[in-house]
Amino acid sequence: LFFNGGVVEFTRLLPSCWLKTVLLRMIGTKIGKNCTIDKGVVVDHIFPETITLEDNVVLEHDVYLDGHEYTSTQTVFGRTLVKSGARIGAGTLVRIGTTIGENSIIEPKSLAHRVIPDNEVWGGIPAKFLRKIDKK
Repeated sequence: LFFNGGVVEFTRLLPSCWLKTVLLRMIGTKIGKNCTIDKGVVVDHIFPETITLEDNVVLEHDVYLDGHEYTSTQTVFGRTLVKSGARIGAGTLVRIGTTIGENSIIEPKSLAHRVIPDNEVWGGIPAKFLRKIDKK
């Protein structure tokens, strides 16, 4: 726990680089090819292995990817999946059990908390459907 927490807190300070990706993979986060993980991004300290980023994902600064949460009576665990080509805006919280579809966009300062279909833009607190993305 302390090791994972130290790695996550250290990687928060780094810009998107190979070292950040290697360190996050080392603690169990699954990260695909060509992912951009900006400064301030936090993966779950306790269960980083529950988070999966597929290829070409972009996480803007200050995104928080959750792997567990507490309620008054229990601890809830779940997987967080960000599919290929997705983009998550700055300051967004992605709760446990969330799947963000391929090429989807989550607007900045949003709360993503459910299955987001492919090729859609969602935003707000909680995130709601805004529009489809035209495939060209």
